[in-house]
Amino acid sequence: MYESPIEVIMGDIQTKIVQDRENQIFQAIQNVGVEVDKAELLKALQYDRDQYQKGYLDARKDFEEKVNNMLKEISADPILYSLVGNMIKEHLGVSEFLNFDAAAKFSKGDEE
Repeated sequence: MYESPIEVIMGDIQTKIVQDRENQIFQAIQNVGVEVDKAELLKALQYDRDQYQKGYLDARKDFEEKVNNMLKEISADPILYSLVGNMIKEHLGVSEFLNFDAAAKFSKGDEE
C-alpha cells in the first residue's frame, strides 16, 4: 500500500516520540532506585492508562445518563427545561453529548 512521504515521516516522528517518552519514564524510575524490567513497566503503564480511560468513559456515561434523566423529569415545564438546558450548555460545556431531543420528545409524550 502506498504511503505518501509525509505519512511515513509523521509515522516515524510519532514512533520516536513514544519511544523517547517510554525511555524517559524508565530512566526516571531507575533514577529513584527502583529496579524494574522495562517491558513489564511499559505493560503495567499501558494497563493503567487503559483502566483510567475506562473509568473516565464510565463516569462520563453515568453523568450523561443522570443529566438526561433529570432533563426528562423537568421537560414538562418548558421554561425550567430551557433554563436548565442552557445553563448546562453554557456553564458545564457538555452539550455535545446531552440528548436534548430525547427529553423534548418525552415532554411531548412521544416514545423514544
